[in-house]
Amino acid sequence: MASRLRGWRNAIKVFALVIFALPFSTPAWGQGGSVSGTVLDVQGSPLEGALVSLRDAGGGNVGSATSDRNGGFSISGLAAGNYTATASSGGLQTSSETVDVAAGGTARVEFRLLASYHEAVLVTAEKVEENILDVPMTITAFDSERLRELVIQDRTDLQSLVPGLQFGDEMDQEGQGTVIRGIGTRLAGQTHSDRAVATYIDGAYTVGVYGTLPGGGFDLERIEVARGPQGTLNGRNSIAGSINLVYKKPTREWDALAMMEVTDVSQSRVNAAFGGPITDTLSFRLTGGIHS
Repeated sequence: MASRLRGWRNAIKVFALVIFALPFSTPAWGQGGSVSGTVLDVQGSPLEGALVSLRDAGGGNVGSATSDRNGGFSISGLAAGNYTATASSGGLQTSSETVDVAAGGTARVEFRLLASYHEAVLVTAEKVEENILDVPMTITAFDSERLRELVIQDRTDLQSLVPGLQFGDEMDQEGQGTVIRGIGTRLAGQTHSDRAVATYIDGAYTVGVYGTLPGGGFDLERIEVARGPQGTLNGRNSIAGSINLVYKKPTREWDALAMMEVTDVSQSRVNAAFGGPITDTLSFRLTGGIHS
């Protein structure tokens, strides 16, 4: 009888020991989850040496790994739950994914890291309704459509629409020539090689304003007038500003353009332009005119 009682007491002790130890062993059983996957570059090639970190729902870091030569990684010993996996590598954009790890299971995730661009653009602008002659803008530009709408064909039309711009006599030592913001220039090349107002035809510096003479405003792609010192922009010490005329370039499409003008002050002009492809890689454009 005593032996049987001792056996029951031992059995009860073992059962109590198992019940007591069970709460402490349960978390260990739940730590068998893992997160694994691959890290690729933008072309889909394996990315070696990328850092993959894992954070739990509370934001705590629970593990990290570095991708191998095949782009693979694995983080184990995780409890069941939701995690945020983040992959990063120098010079590439960081990528994050949310993963759900089941008890004892493995969650897979694939990262594709894109190229990283760091660019800051500061834009300052004003939107007001003002007369164009009164707006204190630094640059005035007209594209081909605007030139056609406003019928800008020569320098007289141009100076009427550009604040601070005036064209005068270009003869040596006579008058102020081209004037921007009250600063004029002359064609006296013996003393100064750079003019206060620089003129460019298709980006090439030219002495004078030949491209803006009557008849010179035909077949233009755009006109740009920049006021103020433009030495940095154009490479010339143009303290008053610059005028840049850009003519239409050859295209792969055939086109033709013609214009004739006759006025009541004994003036007339005829202009024509046409162009198109010559070969698969070569195109041409001819433009010309007569003004009297």
